[in-house]
Amino acid sequence: MENKCNVCDERYTRLNEKIDDNKGRINNHSTRIDKLEQSFSAMDVRLDNLIKQLESLTNVLRLVSFSLFGTVAAYIIQNFIFK
Repeated sequence: MENKCNVCDERYTRLNEKIDDNKGRINNHSTRIDKLEQSFSAMDVRLDNLIKQLESLTNVLRLVSFSLFGTVAAYIIQNFIFK
């Protein structure tokens, strides 16, 4: 009978160790998930800023291309049409 009690106590001890180990893992994962969420928030802000900069650059490139087109059109009109 005492042998069975020792076996039960050993199993109980091992189960408690496994439970404690799993609690530690869960807490570790929770901490890692929190860090990932913070990183994603920072990445969202950076991505939003990048999108705004790309929109601004696109507008500038449109302006430059229209200006270049106007300049080339004026050159062609002055030199080839009204000659």
